[in-house]
Parts: sequence; structure tokens; C-alpha cells
Amino acid sequence: MSSAHPGVRPLRITLRPASEAHDYAAYADTLADNGLLNGAVAVSVFRIPLLAVPVGGARRGGCLVAGSDCRIALAICDALTGWTGFPDVRVMEARRKWVVAWGESEPEPGWDLVHPDRLRFYGYSAAAIARRALAGI
Repeated sequence: MSSAHPGVRPLRITLRPASEAHDYAAYADTLADNGLLNGAVAVSVFRIPLLAVPVGGARRGGCLVAGSDCRIALAICDALTGWTGFPDVRVMEARRKWVVAWGESEPEPGWDLVHPDRLRFYGYSAAAIARRALAGI
């Protein structure tokens, strides 16, 4: 515990093998290039590790929603900084949540979350984009 902030616990972020991420299978099912999973890491803040997928090929950027606590986003940013495939790691606010992003910035920040161009930016396969369109997601 820090003496500068009594009662405030430091956040502990651990990076684990990608296969331990709760959402690993979902990414494996949506990415155009599953080879990116080889450089991915599971980011564990509390109990559920989430996948951080590097940029490469058609995947120009990536992000992880850190929730409403900026400290979590800053800790994740620190943990990912310097990892291969995670250039320009940064924290930003989007839709009232803190987000850790890397790679290029979205060219159209106002895109609908499921806009096909946005999904392509994040490296989704044509089949995954078509499934989302059919499902109305």
C-alpha cells in the first residue's frame, strides 16, 4: 500500500497467454488473420482476462474498453506499452468509458459500432461482417 494514498490499493494488471482470455474464441471466429492471435495477450485486471490483439495485416488498430475508472485504463496502457504489435498505446474517453487503444486512430470516430468499414479497420473477416449484418448486430 502506498503511504501517499492510504487505503488505495495499486491496480495489478497481469498479461497472460492469449488462450486464457475469456473472449479468445470470439476473436478467433471474427479475425480475418488468425495468425494475429500468436502475438495477442490476455489482459487480466480483476477476474476475467480479456484479449488484446496486435495490429497487423488488415487490422490497423485495436482497443480494450477499461470501463469507467481511468486508473484501470492507465494501468492497461502501461502494461501494453512496448509489446510488439501494440504501437502508440494510448488512453482515450469514448462513449462515457475509458478505452485503451493502439495502432492507427479510427479514421471515422463517429462510425456506428458495427459499421462494416469500422469492422474491417479492426481486422474482421468478410464472413464475420456478413454474419453481423444478417443478425442485425
